[in-house]
Amino acid sequence: MDEGIQEIMTFKTGESLFGVPIQNVLSILGESDKMFCKAFRSKEALGIIEYRGIPVAVIDLAIAGNITSDSELKTGLIEVLNQREQDHIDWLDALEKSITDNEPFTLPKEAHNCEFGRWQKTVVTKDDDLREIINEFEEPHTNLHSIADRLLTMKNNGEDIEKCLEILAVERNTTLAKLTALFERAVNQLKSTIKPVFIYLTLDGNTPCAAIRVDEIADVESIAENAFVSMTEMALPQVNDMAYIEGFLKLGEKGECLLIDVDILTNHRSMDLEQTKSA
Repeated sequence: MDEGIQEIMTFKTGESLFGVPIQNVLSILGESDKMFCKAFRSKEALGIIEYRGIPVAVIDLAIAGNITSDSELKTGLIEVLNQREQDHIDWLDALEKSITDNEPFTLPKEAHNCEFGRWQKTVVTKDDDLREIINEFEEPHTNLHSIADRLLTMKNNGEDIEKCLEILAVERNTTLAKLTALFERAVNQLKSTIKPVFIYLTLDGNTPCAAIRVDEIADVESIAENAFVSMTEMALPQVNDMAYIEGFLKLGEKGECLLIDVDILTNHRSMDLEQTKSA
């Protein structure tokens, strides 16, 4: 790190905070789907994108650092929610089949015993809007599961099956409908917060040398030289996958961030195109 005060732009990928000198930042733009030439040896090299007519490689910082990105976490959570929604559609179908075909009903009858109920009690999120939606599941989710004992008891006591099915149909159109609407809201909320950005980097202040894909921009910090601790000073072994990390920056109450050496990241990563061999 150069002497004196430096301006460092910080950004997050997953739970990790990184930084690059502001003079190495050419531009910050939203993620683009206009990449091409995606056959790289290095898995972190996502492809090529043009910046003002100049082709640059796009590096996924999460993959380069073996980090689970925020985008990956949220995409996984969307898949979980979609599956839990289908679970409850299947649950109601199984209950109907048990009533009509006199088959044993083996699925959870209590909300806290199903996969979603257990997940709901343990999920942690910093998204207040998502947390509010998750809390709204409590009543309709509990109500839906409670109809199993009610309808099965009615059937076992000799109640007319058609009456049981009428009640089930009402629950399908009301309680289950509320649940599916909540699942849709939760998924849409997650999708709305998946907004990775491309940071276009430069070595000379004018020409782009690469772009890195990160989860979000954090801040711009003024850093004194004594706030920097190099990897050598920390006596840490240099790992090839993280060779582009120059050291740590102490940000006071904000914690620490990893300072990226843009020259090493962009010029010494193995990003050659895959060579295909003819038979």
